[in-house]
Amino acid sequence: MITSDIQPDRGSLIASSPYFPLMCGLEFLPRPVRLSRESQQDFGQFFQLAKVNNWQFDRQRIQLFLQNPSHALIVTDIRQSIQFVNRGFSRMTGYDSSEALHRYPAFLQGSNTDTTTKSAIRASLAADQPFTGDILNYRKNGEPYWCRVAIEPITNQKSQVVHYVAFEREVKQPAKNFEFKL
Repeated sequence: MITSDIQPDRGSLIASSPYFPLMCGLEFLPRPVRLSRESQQDFGQFFQLAKVNNWQFDRQRIQLFLQNPSHALIVTDIRQSIQFVNRGFSRMTGYDSSEALHRYPAFLQGSNTDTTTKSAIRASLAADQPFTGDILNYRKNGEPYWCRVAIEPITNQKSQVVHYVAFEREVKQPAKNFEFKL
């Protein structure tokens, strides 16, 4: 405990009170993430999957990403079969979760999707490495859209890769050099 060297004025309790320097920096602590009711439900479902599968993940990162209702969050198993999508996925693609579950994310790709990007995704996942890039996907109605995607392996408590999570957001055009920010 650090105490003040300042001599207290008459009647001043503040100067004679203990001084706690760590309490002065509360404004630098991360603020709690506020989610809409819909995003809270999505996070709750994601958290249940995490609990059942003993995932190791950054809880706040997922919450921050889900703050934007247009962001898509997709979870696949190690065979890349979709196990979970949030409501942002449905808004982005036009597919309900029931139409996406147990399918491979490649169902969103089409004739103009770059084969080099598809190969890079496959290679990253085969090596249990993250992938970040832009890909041309297609909505349920056939309309193409550019999607910035960051795919990361999810590990269990034994550090074994058991699932993958994809953070996706729509972009107007692909970028050559970018930093994916959640």
